[in-house]
Amino acid sequence: MMKQQNCLSPNIHFISDGRDTPTQSGIIFAQQLLQLINQLKFGKVVTLLGRFFAMDRDNNLDRTKKAVSNILGESISIHLVGLIKAFENSYQQQITDEFIEPIVVDQDYSRVNDNEPFFFFNFRADRMRQLISMLKEKLPDSSFFTMTRYGDDYPYKVIFEKEKVDITLGKIISDHGLYQLRAAETEKAPHVTYFFNGGTEVVYKNEHRIICSSNKVKHDVMPEMKAKEITNNVIDFVTKKSPDFILVNYANSDMVGHTGNFPAIITAIQTLDRELERLCSYLIKQDYICVITADHGNSDLTYDLKTKEINTAHTLNPVPFIIYSSGNKYQLKPIEIVSFGLSDVAGTILDLMKIEKPKKEFNSLLEK
Repeated sequence: MMKQQNCLSPNIHFISDGRDTPTQSGIIFAQQLLQLINQLKFGKVVTLLGRFFAMDRDNNLDRTKKAVSNILGESISIHLVGLIKAFENSYQQQITDEFIEPIVVDQDYSRVNDNEPFFFFNFRADRMRQLISMLKEKLPDSSFFTMTRYGDDYPYKVIFEKEKVDITLGKIISDHGLYQLRAAETEKAPHVTYFFNGGTEVVYKNEHRIICSSNKVKHDVMPEMKAKEITNNVIDFVTKKSPDFILVNYANSDMVGHTGNFPAIITAIQTLDRELERLCSYLIKQDYICVITADHGNSDLTYDLKTKEINTAHTLNPVPFIIYSSGNKYQLKPIEIVSFGLSDVAGTILDLMKIEKPKKEFNSLLEK
């Protein structure tokens, strides 16, 4: 795309994943990229850094600073000849893609010019905000372009604008004059706010948020995360305010699942089991109906039998959809794996709350 638009040959800063992809798959993507660069005779890779540093979203600014310093060429202390060699050296030291230290992989790379433009390929807004904000502070005169819109407060030129979502579950609840609570820890704060509100920063009328600060360590070190604190805060809030709708995100199964550390994953699931029982038992006594679900798997598969590698990525296994209520009086329709989606979760919740569904896409899973 850049070559078609007659852009100057770019310096490429390669961010390796290893969390939503196999832990040592970065070298494969690197080989494919280098092949494309040679084919087009356009661009060169100048730095390599793991997503642990470049894509932090939990205000671990020391990590972001390290990434920015590397990208700008401010701290060129390690020169490795070639991107592939850099991956091989990391793997030899048992460092997977996610945690590769920011390094320079082109011996001719010096630093970024003060007015040099940047094109951010990553489409995940929550994972790029810290990086792009810190880079803009350093390069106020540079033009920034993003693949997708990163938020209302990021006024950069966007290549692909997202589809506007006019009707969300939170908006419907708010439009009916009902009070809602959103609760999570900072690692998953966007999921109960920005994403749940249709990819916007809007705070609806009568929407209250409880966001607990995540631990500043790798999640397999403290797999309990902030689950207990979230439960305590929600119970305390419900005791005082009695909101009509409560959205809670427990991050343990996903975030600890991404580490691939099986003993830690067990602790994470045990923590979830304990906190879900504690929260749901309390809410049932307050005449709430509890719906337990997920949008993807992770901790359900920790080892890939085909590749013989630890799996740290999301899985495509069916997720649970559980309705827990006093007397368990609700029955679900027989569910075929491909028949229902997230919009039907919203439709079912509206059905449970006896709110008219505004669109035919909002199906209900309740057996009438």
